[in-house]
Amino acid sequence: MKCDLLFSGLRVFNRCVYFIVSILYCSCIRVERIEEMNTKPTLAINGIETLMEDSVKISGGNTNYFFELMAIDPDNNLRVVTFEILSGAGDIFQNGIPVNHIQYDQEEILSLRYRPVRSGSHLLQFKIEDSFGQEASATLNLLAFENLLPVSQFELVKPAVQHDPQEYQIDASSSYDPDEKFGGGIVAYEYTFLGKNVELSSSTLGIIFPETGIYDIGIRVKDNDGEWGDLKIRSFQIN
Repeated sequence: MKCDLLFSGLRVFNRCVYFIVSILYCSCIRVERIEEMNTKPTLAINGIETLMEDSVKISGGNTNYFFELMAIDPDNNLRVVTFEILSGAGDIFQNGIPVNHIQYDQEEILSLRYRPVRSGSHLLQFKIEDSFGQEASATLNLLAFENLLPVSQFELVKPAVQHDPQEYQIDASSSYDPDEKFGGGIVAYEYTFLGKNVELSSSTLGIIFPETGIYDIGIRVKDNDGEWGDLKIRSFQIN
């Protein structure tokens, strides 16, 4: 009787052990299978994966470079977003607040801005990692530069309606600011002629020469950062 009870207990124990081992084994298989099926996430800066290169003008002590970080994981397993400033110096802002790590709540697009504190090359690396340790990274190579001086260019032309044989027009409309696409622009023109210096906001100036001969005319332009470009002087024959 005691032997029967002992054998019966052993059979129950063996079944329990088999059941537990089976559960653990199946669980391991399922986890391994899920890991095999897991899709590696992708990371892009302004739509560009791996390396994004751009430039920004440092002006007025309040320079900002706005960009979008696109973190995509088809399996929705993203766990963390980190960044490191490999070269250069500055701050990254999220929702207007400087951050040491990026908050992520399953959004695919994160709006960020970077404020460099000095000119030169800034190399920023961003990384994402999913729950299974799969990683993706993207790097921003940003060149921060100081204001570029404007460049003066001009011609001496006869006006459409000429009231005097020695009447001409100085046309400096071809002058330009090299950093125009970064917000630069020309705000003033200084004309040098007949021993006079005249500063105007207009890119053209009418002039009547006293007589025929060779005259020197100079032009320099000022940008919206308050800096003047080099003076350009040309000689013209007035007939």
